[in-house]
Amino acid sequence: MKQFRKFTIIILYLFILFVPFFIVDRTVFADVAISLKNFQKELNKCQSLKSCKKKHKEFLGVTQLYGFLIFDNSWNPLDWDIILLGKIDNKYPSLYTEDFIIALRNTWKHYSKFKLNSIIYTPPGCSIDSNPATIQKLQKIGENLNNSNNYKSEIYEKWHLVCKEPQTVRVMGVPFNSHFAKIMVDADYDMKKIVDGSSQVFTKNFKSLTELAIEVSKDKFYNNQKNDKNSPSLSMNRFWFYPGNFIFSKAKKYKLFILKKCQIKLLTEEEYVQKDGKTQGSGRPNDLANKFALSFTQNYDRIAKQYDIFMQLKNLYKFVAISKVINDNIGSFLSYLYLNTLLNKIEIDITKVQKFLPGRSNIEEVKWRKNVYNGYKELKLSLPTCGGVSMNLKDRDFEIIENKSEELIVIKENILQSKPNTDAIIWEYKL
Repeated sequence: MKQFRKFTIIILYLFILFVPFFIVDRTVFADVAISLKNFQKELNKCQSLKSCKKKHKEFLGVTQLYGFLIFDNSWNPLDWDIILLGKIDNKYPSLYTEDFIIALRNTWKHYSKFKLNSIIYTPPGCSIDSNPATIQKLQKIGENLNNSNNYKSEIYEKWHLVCKEPQTVRVMGVPFNSHFAKIMVDADYDMKKIVDGSSQVFTKNFKSLTELAIEVSKDKFYNNQKNDKNSPSLSMNRFWFYPGNFIFSKAKKYKLFILKKCQIKLLTEEEYVQKDGKTQGSGRPNDLANKFALSFTQNYDRIAKQYDIFMQLKNLYKFVAISKVINDNIGSFLSYLYLNTLLNKIEIDITKVQKFLPGRSNIEEVKWRKNVYNGYKELKLSLPTCGGVSMNLKDRDFEIIENKSEELIVIKENILQSKPNTDAIIWEYKL
């Protein structure tokens, strides 16, 4: 009998020992609603007491934002609220409260400039600009690059050295030293590594611009054709992110909006250095660079699963899109009622953004040989590379479709009925 008790105690001990492991490791997933009215009160309170915690900075643990409900059908305006809809799913990176606040402030033109009694609005964006003098140096080096026989030769080293000359970072429409700006700059900077193939993307049929150029050059070599001026190895291309199509589903009777599609495009155009030394875009894409940009756009979500920075960038686009639709559906009085604290009172933390970044370089060297009459012909090819974001969401980018079914009305009722009390900040609900 004593042995049985000892065995029972050991089994219970092992069970208790392993329970925390399963709790920590489980995937958290829930659809949640956030009362902006109550969240603002909480933020204002913790900021004044200097007691804000990680949950306040990281959007209460929400990792995906996909819609909102404007609740204004109460007889008492003090009960009115904007209720954000999102998901808590630990497979995705954290959202940051201040990024949403910055998106709101940009939409409400708080970062706009005044000139000659006019408001000059600038959408969120960034650019990493090469010095025209650096580009001219690289073009001269590039003319002799394929004449080098040794990968570690002086000319290759010179290419890498010049390429690392500082590029100027510009941030538009939002504070320079902010988390919002850092995400845009990091995404732009890391995108260039995917362009030149120094960062790999493990997605079927996706190829870097360098890989595409190698394929074209190889095909032309074996078909006795020469590389022309349209070859990306002989041209300079600029790439930048831009809003695509955004689709919201709207409830028939209520101001309930669900974001169904958020598309981010990668655009490109050829650039050249003018006689005055300034860089100018041609307005036309190089064919192969355009093929790469289209492939990146089509595979954006797959790439974002491998590189979190692009998921974070997409979250910023969602913030801007949702802010714009909120702005379109409430007036100035309601803006003060709903959003005064977020728009005017909450302080934004300083996140350091570098004013200059070194250019990134990569050199892919390939060699092909084919038999010809009385011998063989060989081609050695060196493809050098040297490494914007725009959130200019216009009305034409938005499509709001009225949902005539009862689906969204049921969701609206679930949101309101699931709220545990009037002071609740965040609560779960069923779609």
